[in-house]
Amino acid sequence: TVRSAPELLAFGRQDLIAARLEGARRRARSAALRQALGTGIARALATWAAGAGLVGVVLAGLAAHRADRLSGIMLTVLVLVAVAALDQGALLPAALAGRATGNAAAARLAELAHLEPPVREPIADASPPSGRTDAVLDHVEVMAPGATRAASPTDSRIPASPIPATPILHDVSLTVAPGRRVALTGRSGAGKSSALHVLLHFLEASSGSASIGGVDVRRMTRTGLARHVAWLAEETHLFAATLADNLRLARPEATDAECVAVLDAVGLVAWYRSLPDGLRTVLGAGGRDLSAGERQRLGMARALLSGAELLLLDEPTAHLDPWSSAHVLGELLGSAVSRSVLVVSHEPGIGGQVDEIVTLDHGRVVSREATP
Repeated sequence: TVRSAPELLAFGRQDLIAARLEGARRRARSAALRQALGTGIARALATWAAGAGLVGVVLAGLAAHRADRLSGIMLTVLVLVAVAALDQGALLPAALAGRATGNAAAARLAELAHLEPPVREPIADASPPSGRTDAVLDHVEVMAPGATRAASPTDSRIPASPIPATPILHDVSLTVAPGRRVALTGRSGAGKSSALHVLLHFLEASSGSASIGGVDVRRMTRTGLARHVAWLAEETHLFAATLADNLRLARPEATDAECVAVLDAVGLVAWYRSLPDGLRTVLGAGGRDLSAGERQRLGMARALLSGAELLLLDEPTAHLDPWSSAHVLGELLGSAVSRSVLVVSHEPGIGGQVDEIVTLDHGRVVSREATP
């Protein structure tokens, strides 16, 4: 769930996270109840049997002692042997220790549940109506977490110790007009992926704004944002489910014909026809049965199936060799047809496939170049 959370959120399917966790909670609770019931019954029977045995030994020993067939010392030995049968009671401390461990784990989870979320989702969705929309970053600044550290609230002897403010993004502005393609380039760590994450509302700007169709992304719910924006991550996460289920993550109501159509658009139709069960073919967890190029093509097919007007591609060919990278990137951009695209790429030949190249360095825009 943690590994797949970014893509579930990007496609507005956070309901699957809640459903998974609730299902796991119910199964764990049922298993714990069954285990506790079985353990309790077993321990109760063992204790009763040991107690009954002890009473029997005591009564038989007393009768033998009265008949002078058993000395007092041997009677004591017999009783002590019977008491040793109650050693199963030693399991009780272990059970109590287990309960204490469980309570401590629950307390740690409760602390995690009360952490401040990195972004806040609005209660009501204000996303624009579907259609050709633009995406705009307007003088966006995003600060690194923990940019300042205040004085200790519990110990006045510890003074404030400011950490130098290091913006991830500083005064970044760019526009992706409807039907246009913009490439973000720059060295690793320049802030390219962070710019995409602001548009996806994975990060929140400390100043400036990010908007889709003129509406600030902070006023759009996950579901509303997913109607307009689709994301292709650096490494596509594929679920241990059928091919159809992996595609329909983006749009559950998509027909088989629509699924096949997007596979054809990204150059996977021949691969699809070779599958033993077609759309019902089960893919391995994490897509380990697919090559890196096939995973990224499948991720692009998922993004296209969503119907979103804006595609955000985050280093979609980072794990491919140079020749394959240029070839796959060209096909991915070609499959986008008339949709708006913001792509992060180090591909040197990207200029011939986009309308504008924006270069970032240390979180700042250092150059803009319109391509013919």
